[in-house]
Amino acid sequence: ITSRGPTQDETALFEKWTREWGFTLEAVLTACAHTTAAREPSMKYLDRILERLHADGDVTSRQITEKKAQTESTTKDIQELMRILGETGGKPTLEYESLYRKWTSVFGYGMDMLSAAARLLAARGKLPFPYMDDILTDWYNNRVQSPAEAEKMIAASKAQDGRITAVFSAAGTPRAITDAHRRAYARWSGEWSLSHDAILLAAEISKQYRVVRKAPFPTPSG
Repeated sequence: ITSRGPTQDETALFEKWTREWGFTLEAVLTACAHTTAAREPSMKYLDRILERLHADGDVTSRQITEKKAQTESTTKDIQELMRILGETGGKPTLEYESLYRKWTSVFGYGMDMLSAAARLLAARGKLPFPYMDDILTDWYNNRVQSPAEAEKMIAASKAQDGRITAVFSAAGTPRAITDAHRRAYARWSGEWSLSHDAILLAAEISKQYRVVRKAPFPTPSG
């Protein structure tokens, strides 16, 4: 902004940043780098950036520089996960950023674990980014902490999907597997302690039951 001098309101903003919030001129100038994402940078836009930085306790030039680098790294990681899922060309949403912080800060997972979850989700079909939360929450609850342990979980999930496919075949109802199907099978085999053979037998019985229901009633003879 070189075509004019500061307005009274803009001067008041600067006073707030430096006197009330404790930013130095160097820190404010460093924060100006964040305004490059805006189509029309302004003092009000810079004010919103500084407000967030102040709320996070980042008021020095060094802290702001580190925060910008961290933000850029986060964006890069999320975009890589989006690429694995087939979500290309879009900018990470606030929901995506919030989930990423949960997975990395609360769960303590790195990109090796997040990438493994993304690959698993991608193998299940074209599902959106937030669906990764179900996978990662399940891993966290089961204390899966390494890529090797995650691969075991993935292998177990694929094996279960194979058994569910066999159940569909026995029932004569081929279809795409959903998480609801996985939860149902887990309940049958886990909570109810049914063997896979018993589940297959039930599927075959259900198929015969449907055939009987669809058959016409026999006509009276004589």
